[in-house]
Order: sequence, then C-alpha cells, then structure tokens
Amino acid sequence: MATPDNSPGTNFFPGERFNTFHANSWQAGPNTARVVPVAPVGKSLHYDLSQIITATQGALIQNSGIMAFHCIGDTGNDSSHNGGPDKRLDVAEMMEAQCTAGLGQAETPCFCYHVGDVIYPGSDNALYEKEFYQPYSGYGNAIVAVPGNHDSYGPDGLSAFANNFMQPQLVIKQGQRPAMNLPWYYWVLNTPVATIIGLADIDNRIAQTQQDWYNEEVKNADPNKALIVVTHYPPYCFDGSNNGSIRACIQNGFMTAGRMPDLLISGHSHNFQHILTPNMGNTPGYNMIVNGAGGVAVGGIRPQTGGNDSTLVYGNDSEYGALTVIVDSKKRTIVANYFCAVSQSGNVDTHLRHSFTVNY
Repeated sequence: MATPDNSPGTNFFPGERFNTFHANSWQAGPNTARVVPVAPVGKSLHYDLSQIITATQGALIQNSGIMAFHCIGDTGNDSSHNGGPDKRLDVAEMMEAQCTAGLGQAETPCFCYHVGDVIYPGSDNALYEKEFYQPYSGYGNAIVAVPGNHDSYGPDGLSAFANNFMQPQLVIKQGQRPAMNLPWYYWVLNTPVATIIGLADIDNRIAQTQQDWYNEEVKNADPNKALIVVTHYPPYCFDGSNNGSIRACIQNGFMTAGRMPDLLISGHSHNFQHILTPNMGNTPGYNMIVNGAGGVAVGGIRPQTGGNDSTLVYGNDSEYGALTVIVDSKKRTIVANYFCAVSQSGNVDTHLRHSFTVNY
C-alpha cells in the first residue's frame, strides 16, 4: 500500500498487526448468538467514508466523481471448510498488488467491504488474529463489514464481531490495523457518490424493526447517488437455497420507497455469481452478486436449481477472488470487476474473470 500522505484524514498502514482491542471490554447489545440486537433508539446508524480514507483519496473522489472499493466474503477458514489459509492469503495479496499498481488513480479501491463470515467455524475473539488481522496485515485500506451467520456462532457470538468492528472510537496506531468503529450490525455508509446500506441477516431473516429501518433508509437515500445494498444471505442464488426473507426485505423496500438497489452484493454461498433478478411487474429486476469465494472452500453452483426464476449471468465455483466496484457519478455507472487470484510458482497472478456495468 502507499506510503502515508501525511495529510489530514485517516491513514491505514500496512505491516505487522498487534491486537488493538480487549476481548471483553465492550459489547454492543446482548451476547445472543442468533439474534441481531435492535439499535438503541435515537442512535445514528450512518457512517461517513471520510473517517476511513485519506485526504488524498477523498480529493480524488471529489475531483473525479469516481469511487472504488474492494469487496470480499466468506474469508474465515478452518479445517472443516477446507479452502486453506493460503487461498485467503492469495486473495489478500492480489488486493494489495492492485492498490499498489493503481496508486493515485480514482479507480483504485480506497476501502474494502466484507459481506460476512469473517471467522470460521464460529465467532471467537481468539481467532481474529490468525483469520483476519494477519492475512490482511499488508492491505493498507480500512475493512468494514456486516456479520454473517458464522459470525454469530461460537463461544463469543456477535460480541466478537462487535469487539472488532464496532468499537466506540477508531484508534489509529502506525503499523497496526485498528478495530473499526462502525455504528451497528446494520448500518449505512455515506459516500460522495453512493449510499451503501448494510443489512445484518445472520439467520436468513430480517426482523420487522430492521425492515422498517431499511425501508426508511431506501426512501431517504439521495436519488442522485447510486444505491448499493449489502447482505450476507443472497436474495437469489443458484445453490438450491431459498432465502425468501431476504428477497421479501428488498421487495418490501421497493414497495414502500419505490426504489430498487442499483446493485446488491451478498455472500454465504462459497462461489461467485452474477445474477439478474426477476422483474417486479413492469419494474426491471436488479443486478446482484454472490461474492463468497474469499477463502473458504469454493463450490456449489447448481444452475438446474432455477434460482427462484432469476437469471444466472455468470458463475465461478472453482477459483478464489475479490470484487472491485467502481462508481462513476459523472457517467452514472457502476462497474463490477471480479478478479481471481491464481498462485503459480510462489507468485500470485491476477485474472479478470467477469465484468459488467450498471447504469443508474
């Protein structure tokens, strides 16, 4: 990653990482493994991008109207899920190389969004060092997240996710990746060019309180900005699953606010899928991505399952990779590029496997 620019704003430094949290010092909500706590009344669930990018990166976005970010999912790894830490590290090194090669360009990712299942097999504070901080110690951008189902299992449940992503303050120390200070398990990332709504669907359900919150956020989202929604469970998927609650949540938001996501990004299924969802009456469906090939053993695409009447545009269940999303507010486009990391003779090669453009 780049040498810090020493300008106002937050700098994230690559290098060896040491724990910056105390395992039981703070918990957000009750430690109930399978329930997403309701956000406190009156608490703002909005988080501004300026907290986690440098002033130079911010100026690039403002001047060009372009913002790019990485997206990964299902990176946690243990022996029962195979895959191997080496695959996760290949993807991390690929992302590092992309940031280095594109230094100073607006199309270079300035942060990373994790779509959940950070830790496998269950959420455990003791596993964060080897499954999260060490693999991404050379990646210089901030990593934000929503929790997945595995992030709610285990001895620490959601409190481990909170310890690492929802600290009250962001404390920056050179040479260390800090625990993040996201406002809640479900939250909104405000950026100059896009509104990114993150849902917390750890048990393949959305509670009514979160549904009501989502409807309001969609309704109030700036119509001049791209609308991107992040979930862990995919509303449509060609792996035989039927995630009806997540589908209904997005549809409910449309019926209430009259707006579909311009792009939806999910994980959970350990592969990559680009899906076009069915129309809702006269309203075209939306483009969505399953992005779950970040480290856990890949596989599982079964086109014959039908995907609840959606269309599988592209699928890859044999390689590991990361997504780059580029939002261009002047062209009003979202470009999604899926890159796979292929390790050969000790080197990690980057291969663009799929790319598409959404107009908004």
